[in-house]
Amino acid sequence: MKKVISVLLALVMIAVPMSVFAAAEGGDDTPDKVCRITPPAESYMFTLEPVEGYEYYVREGDDFQFTVKPKDGYSLEFAVVYYFATDILEGVAGDEILQTPVEPDEDGVYTIDRVTTDITIVVSQVTEARQANLFSNIRYLLHLIFAVLGKLFGFDVDAVNL
Repeated sequence: MKKVISVLLALVMIAVPMSVFAAAEGGDDTPDKVCRITPPAESYMFTLEPVEGYEYYVREGDDFQFTVKPKDGYSLEFAVVYYFATDILEGVAGDEILQTPVEPDEDGVYTIDRVTTDITIVVSQVTEARQANLFSNIRYLLHLIFAVLGKLFGFDVDAVNL
């Protein structure tokens, strides 16, 4: 019974986006290309959700917006969010995949502009909140040390990327 439900759910997930875009306004009988957005696997460290009005599929050329939020006890302070074209995965080594980083705006919304192919989103370097606090304190301490050394030896501490 679970298998039948899974198959039916998969069919609905495929059919609904196609039928939505096939019925798009404009009078053209040719449906727009649909690009699928594959989120990361469910994580105990964070959630990734489309912004209201977005789904995990868009018309070719449309933007996709989403948020990433840490779960209790985790921090996104050092997190890296990027995406890549899903169709290039076959036969390509992981280090050869073109990864495009995405930065959040001031409201914490990530935007992938003009999606033209199926993409996969990845969130990495999510840390435990206590580790993030420790790393932040170490970074601050190093910044202070470099500031003192900069004054002593005459170099610009802001040029040092911590």
